[in-house]
Amino acid sequence: MLVKINNNDVMVKEFQGQRVVTAWDIAKVHEREVNDVTKNFNNNRSKFILGEDYFLINRTEISERKISIQEFIPNNVKEIPLFTESGYLMLVKTFTDDLSWKVQRELVKGYFIAKEVIKPLTPAEQLLAQAKVMVDMENRLNILEKNNARLENHLRRTITNEYFTVIGYANFRGINANTYNSSVIGRKASKICKDCGLAIGKVIDSKYGTINTYPLDVLDEIFALIN
Repeated sequence: MLVKINNNDVMVKEFQGQRVVTAWDIAKVHEREVNDVTKNFNNNRSKFILGEDYFLINRTEISERKISIQEFIPNNVKEIPLFTESGYLMLVKTFTDDLSWKVQRELVKGYFIAKEVIKPLTPAEQLLAQAKVMVDMENRLNILEKNNARLENHLRRTITNEYFTVIGYANFRGINANTYNSSVIGRKASKICKDCGLAIGKVIDSKYGTINTYPLDVLDEIFALIN
């Protein structure tokens, strides 16, 4: 079964009773590179809950269960994440262009929710179904708000006026956390700001109390040297 999303045919996939999408599906309908989608997931993987936001399936399981995942799977791909509706919406949280808003609406209404409407209903059943859909949508919004709060609590790193904490800057630029030392970067950024007479900002953090923030161009300069 195929569903048309943003003029692209998306193969309907179900896993453990839920509709799911792959990184390839997301890249295709959002007109992005698969590597960008995969990188976004890997950079924020710790925020996703296995079994709730995504499932993992390997090549053996695909063959044994005879699941249609993708027409072509590269040989170097050993394990494939399958994103549920909540996982998909968390993954594309950073996609804020007009096309992405349009695609998100189409996928939610035309792909994820469509599974719920299967048979013709009587007028009374239609009213009950509509009420259920409204309740489900409200529950989804509540879940998404909690997920957003969870992400924003960890990624609460940027403030206005192009000032970032070190970790916030790295997340913003898609830099792997294992490739830098935030304390060392912070000391270098503080020195540059002091030498150049630039203000150092602060944001409130539940763990540390406050964290310094630095101008974007200062962090650009430092990270360019270590990369």
